[in-house]
This record gives sequence, structure tokens and C-alpha cells, in this order.
Amino acid sequence: MKSLYLIDGMAVLFRGYYALLNAGLSAQNGEPTGGTFAFISTLERLLENNSPDLVAVAWDRAEPTFRHELYPEYKANRSDFPEDLIPQLERVKKLIDLYHIPCVERAGYEADDLIGTIARLGEEAGYEVHCVTPDKDYLQLVTEKVRVLRPSRPGQPVELVDIDGVREKFGVAPKQVIDVLALMGDSSDNVPGVKGIGEKTAIPLIQEFGSIEGIYEKIDDVAKKGARTKLENDEEMARLSKSLVTIDTNVPIEVNFDDYVLEEPDVPGLIRAFEFLGFSSLIKRYDEDGSIRAEMPEEENGTEDAARIDSIETEEHRYVTIDTVDELAELLDGPLATVDELCFDLETDTTDEMRAQILGIALTDGPGRAWYVPIRTTITKVIDSGGETLFDEGPTEEKITSEGLALKDVLALITPILTDPNVEKIAQNGKFDGLILQRHGIVVTPLSFDTMLAAYVIDSSESVGMDSLARRYLNYSPVPITDLIGPKGKNQLSLVEIPVPEVSAYACEDADITFRLKEVLEKKLQEESLTSVAETYEFPLVSALIRMESAGVALDTAALSEISGELSETMDELEKEIYELAGREFTINSPKQLQVV
Repeated sequence: MKSLYLIDGMAVLFRGYYALLNAGLSAQNGEPTGGTFAFISTLERLLENNSPDLVAVAWDRAEPTFRHELYPEYKANRSDFPEDLIPQLERVKKLIDLYHIPCVERAGYEADDLIGTIARLGEEAGYEVHCVTPDKDYLQLVTEKVRVLRPSRPGQPVELVDIDGVREKFGVAPKQVIDVLALMGDSSDNVPGVKGIGEKTAIPLIQEFGSIEGIYEKIDDVAKKGARTKLENDEEMARLSKSLVTIDTNVPIEVNFDDYVLEEPDVPGLIRAFEFLGFSSLIKRYDEDGSIRAEMPEEENGTEDAARIDSIETEEHRYVTIDTVDELAELLDGPLATVDELCFDLETDTTDEMRAQILGIALTDGPGRAWYVPIRTTITKVIDSGGETLFDEGPTEEKITSEGLALKDVLALITPILTDPNVEKIAQNGKFDGLILQRHGIVVTPLSFDTMLAAYVIDSSESVGMDSLARRYLNYSPVPITDLIGPKGKNQLSLVEIPVPEVSAYACEDADITFRLKEVLEKKLQEESLTSVAETYEFPLVSALIRMESAGVALDTAALSEISGELSETMDELEKEIYELAGREFTINSPKQLQVV
């Protein structure tokens, strides 16, 4: 069954805005970006963790809705739209467009009405629907096929609320959530409700009488006199409030689900936007992990003093694959025997530095030339048939071995040059390669220049991935790893499965580009009087971190788990106490909602 995800744009944006209100995030031009970053981070986690088939984002509009016609005071006590959120709203919509995700809005209706209508139609069309929102009003939409997914903080599990979850939270069926909310009212939306009736009273009433209409049909049966009096005094407000909190699932809109099918995003546009906004951590999903790489438009590429490369194909270069142990020995005894500096780059089967196996190593002593030494490696690949046959037995494992030299032979030959104190070593993210080599007993000495750290020292607000650096300083986009192994996902290949000549060209280019970047960044450090910062603090720290991570730290995991459990329980208890004191649930981190409470 295909999954349809409907995002409550304004609710998710406001939640993120208040969560990062004091973070002080801004773009290069000073544009505030806290809410933007939080929203896009939530979207990224949704796409990566849930793999939706169809996605749409619904937005509120500024015009009055049918609820204002019913009750002019509806949302009248809300503060003005935050001034610094106005540009972020526009920015978020532009970024969503780059994801090729449609936005839905209609004058006279709120986002929850649009989502309610689309959810109903999606359910009828056979989709599994997820409403993405922190708003509890959406719980009234929950059915067997419609659920509410409440966004969480990074690293925290998302909350997926189904029918049982609604009963656990409200003690009633999803459709009865409307009645509970109507009795309670909502000060943030200025829904009047019944004065003096909070959650503790509202839930038992609906459990007993079934609905607001049921209560007033048997008003004399309400046991508590105080509650009965309040209900009698505010009957009109109770019935009005039910109309206000009821999500309209019959909005007159045309829905073509083909328009909601998730497509590949405009990666070049996203990378440019993220670099401008300073979202380096988001760029990694598309750039540094090699899942997707993209070219930049000519007018935005490079810098005025960049050592420009038109194309590696038109540049004079010599990339060589080392096929035998004898050829490697000749390389080390010949061209590399008297070098003063050496750039190295490992190719591995995973980015997990504690588990990564070495698939090969690229070496260069200058721009335009590089050598690649493939290493024979075996991986275990899980093959998933996808349930294509009736008697499918599930995933199977397959051993795959790449061509190359024996690891022990290669390490025995290259250890002297990698540990030679007279040969300066150059790398991009040298800690990763250095840590893997140290696991094999090789302490890279000295690790003299790290292009990633040099770029960070020059400008910490910019992305420091090799692809971004190559575009910025060399006007060049390296070959994307996805050209070799395919886009990120369950069908993505391993480099072990790629023919050695293709991997060799890719690895040699990485080493070559890293060496060229070293030459440019070294000059930039000198020009900005930052050489001493890099050489005194940043570069030496890499070797220290490698030693620290190799040695590790002893952790009492049982004690940490116990502390974590205690803290979680304390937080849950405090939240419940706050909600009880307030008489309702609200976003505790929201200054606006807290002010109302």
C-alpha cells in the first residue's frame, strides 16, 4: 500500500520557529533562518526515515475562513505574525518547490481542512495516509488508514498516533475528540468552549454521553451539579465550539494524486540554497556522503582567484591503476621515492569509520597525476526479493569480492611512506582515513594539511565537503559517487560491485582535486593570516583525535541507560503536571502559547 504524507506547513513551521527562537541562526545576508532550518530538517528526516510515496504541504492563508463567519472572534487574540518569520515562510515555500513537493492552499479554509479533505480522498483511493503535524485537532481524522505523525526533535522517535493512540491520549474514539476539544475550548485559537470545563471533566462527560448533543439530550443526568450548571450556561458556546473545532473534510478542491508523487529534488538548487543559508549539515545528505552531487550554474561557481578547472577530461592528467604488488613497489621506489608531500585518499565500503573496510587507496604527489591501488575485499550483501513470489523466504545473503591486491601486501609496502616524518601528508577529512589506517597499525605521520579543516578555518559558515570546495575554489564539480553506485536507497550498489577501472578514475580524481585544493587553500590561509591557527591548533588536533578515538572511553552503559530512563520519567511527569495546571496540552517551548496559558 502506497503512503501519502500530508504536512501541516504552518504548524510545523511555527513549532520549529519557537524551538530555535534563541539560536540566532542567520544566512550570509543576515536573513533569519531558525524556523527555516527546523522545517527543512523535519522534512529531510521525514523523507529519509519514512520514504513516502506521495507528499504535499498544506498552508493557511491570511483571508478570513468560514469559522470567522461563524464566530468573528475566532483567533482574535492571536499575536501578529512574527516579523522575522515572514521571510522564512517565503524561503520555506521556495525550498519546498526545489523538492518538487506541491503546496496546497485555498482562501476561506485552513490547512487542517485541506488535509482532512485530501486524507479522506486518499483513504478512499487506497492510500495509507499520514498527517504530519503537532496539532492535536488532527486526531479527529484518525481511522484504520489515517494516522497522525507528530514531529519530534532530532534523535527522538517520532510519535505515530493511531486509533489506539487516540484512545490512550483522550480516552475516547477519534470522532469524539471533536466533542472533548469543544467542551475544553482552546485559548490559543479563541475557541470559547464551556467556561470552567477542562480536560479532566470533558473526557468523562463524553465517555458517558458520547457527544455534546448526547449531553444536552440528557443534561439532567449530569451527576455533578457544578458541571451541569456550567454546561447549561454555555450550551450555545459548546455547540458553536464544536463547529469551530470540526475539521471540514469536504473542501471543494480538485485533487490529482499523480501531482503528489514524490520526485527527485532539484539537487543543484538545494545545494546552492543551503550554502547561502549556511545549512552545512543538510548539504551532507546530498554532497558529503556522496549520495547525490550536482553542478553549479556558471555564474555562481568558484571565486575570482580560484584555480579553475574546465573539465578533468580536458585537463592534462594521468591516472594509473596499480594491478600488481611489483607495480606498487616500483611506484614507491620510483616516482614517490623522493617526494616531500603526498596526498592520500581511502575508498571504503561504508562511512562508518569503526567498521569500514579498505577497498583501495589513491595517492598523488602533485596536480594532474594519481595512482590507485585496489584492494581485494569481500562484503556480505543482503538480497531482498521484495516478496515477488508467493513462497518468498525473505532476504538472502550473498558474498561479493572485488578485484585487487591483498591488504597485508599493500599495507606492508605503503607503511614506510605514510609514516615517514619527512613526507608531509595531505588529506580531505584526514581523521576518517587516519583512524581506519590506525586500526591496521599505521600511524600517519605527519598529517600536515587537511583541506576540510583549512576551509573551516577560512570560513566556518560554508560547507567543507570536497564537492562544495571544488565548486567554490576550483570551479569544478567532481564525478558524483552516484554515477557509480546509483542514488541512495535499498537498490544502491557498493563500490565492491563496481569495476576497478571506474573506481580508479573516481578515486584518482578525488586525490587530484584534494591536492589542487591544498594549493589554493594554503594561499588563502596566508592571505588572511590564518596559517598559524590551522597549523598550531586545527591540523595537530586530528592526530590527537585519532589517538583518542582509537583508545576509546569506558562507559557504564547500564548506568547511563538507568539515568536516561529516570530523566525521561521525570520529563513525562513534569509535562503532565504542567498540562494539569494549565487545564490542557500546549507546546511548552512556545513563548506565545505559554504567554496565553
